[in-house]
Amino acid sequence: RAAGAGLPPVPAQGGAGARRLTDPAARAAVALLGAAPRVLLPLVDGVQRDGDGLHLAFRSGPRVDFGVPVALRAKWAAAARLLADPRVAGASYVDVSAPDRPVAGSFPDGVAPAATAVTAPAP
Repeated sequence: RAAGAGLPPVPAQGGAGARRLTDPAARAAVALLGAAPRVLLPLVDGVQRDGDGLHLAFRSGPRVDFGVPVALRAKWAAAARLLADPRVAGASYVDVSAPDRPVAGSFPDGVAPAATAVTAPAP
């Protein structure tokens, strides 16, 4: 059902015929996608996980860093507010790992400058 619903693929360890999702990275990715606002889900290209946590890529737009898979609804709310903020247009990343202090910034020419803090308006 997910493959035909336009949802991003979630790579998982284990057999193709498994009845339960047991891969921790895949479970975290599914939890992140499950907490996403429905209007943003079709724009998601994929989810990655590394030592810094979960990262989401949009088909067009910045990478969104969620960090550890906790408080996902609060992190999505912060991400949605920042992505809607015109001051964030052109940013290459949005970091909502601390949803009460979200930031956005850009990495010009492969150089990682200090993040530009953008305070999201209250919901």
